[in-house]
Amino acid sequence: RVYKGINASIALSFVIGVVFCLLLVIFRNILPFAFNDDAEVVRIASTGLLITSVCAVFQGMDSCLVNAMRGAGRSFIPMVTSALGAFSRIPLVYFLAVRANNADGAFYALLLATIIRAVAIILYYYFLGGKNAIEHYKLAGTGQKEG
Repeated sequence: RVYKGINASIALSFVIGVVFCLLLVIFRNILPFAFNDDAEVVRIASTGLLITSVCAVFQGMDSCLVNAMRGAGRSFIPMVTSALGAFSRIPLVYFLAVRANNADGAFYALLLATIIRAVAIILYYYFLGGKNAIEHYKLAGTGQKEG
């Protein structure tokens, strides 16, 4: 039941992420006007919405797996992947925006950091033993011994 819940949550968050991504892409030229009417600001915001809208797809999957691991008592790896996502932004922004002298690089840095974080937790959960933490709780509820 836990695996079904995790997989259903991932699927639902993926669908919701795709919907939000599409909405942000569709309305990227309209939403910035709610905050500013300067043409250059609106252009930059529109570009940023286009690039970072893809983050919505990855953030939902990431949140589901991070919270499943935390709920199973495995909080160290989710903490590491969160830190990896947060701190990878700094060098990414430096190289993609500052060194490249391209403001759009900051948006690409956010997108790449989000993807890095999501891929890290997905790899851990599906291929590096993250599921074992949940298996431990599954066995604990049945009275069976691990091993």
